[in-house]
Amino acid sequence: MGYRVLRVHSRGAVAVPLDQGATPGFAARIAQQVDARLLVVGREHVVCGEGRVALVLDSLREDVAQHSPELYPSPILDRNSLAQIIFTSGTTAEPKGVVISHGNILANLEPLEAAIQPYLKWERPFHPLRFLDLVPLSHVFGQFLGVWVPPLLGATVLFQDTLNPTEIIPRSNASACRY
Repeated sequence: MGYRVLRVHSRGAVAVPLDQGATPGFAARIAQQVDARLLVVGREHVVCGEGRVALVLDSLREDVAQHSPELYPSPILDRNSLAQIIFTSGTTAEPKGVVISHGNILANLEPLEAAIQPYLKWERPFHPLRFLDLVPLSHVFGQFLGVWVPPLLGATVLFQDTLNPTEIIPRSNASACRY
């Protein structure tokens, strides 16, 4: 999951992550608002792709295999390049899109990386480090814990799509996540 977010950003595409609980109507409004050119969706949101190209996550591997494996040139990106649009929760009004640049992400990561560096020699005995990420990637905090910080530590991430403890604990134990 996190790998897909990194690939989107590295290829110059602008991600607009939505919570999996978003209604099809809300997702369709957002797709129209941001003029989405490609939707990567779960089966339950295929309807949001009406009139737009949609890749369904369940069949992504098969769909992509039909295209040439040749790499295309990466665009030149800088700190001002647009990375993503995160939509607010909309608790008091209609959700609004917040534009986040690559520089915004780096402005948060660079101090973390600098602060982590001196301590890396002491974290080796705890490898392999594993994070359990319960916060959706439609939230910046979920992205930092699940996508941006783990590579700084050589860590892996287990993403969960449930908050039910009876499902989280067995899955995390099977993946060797320890609390």
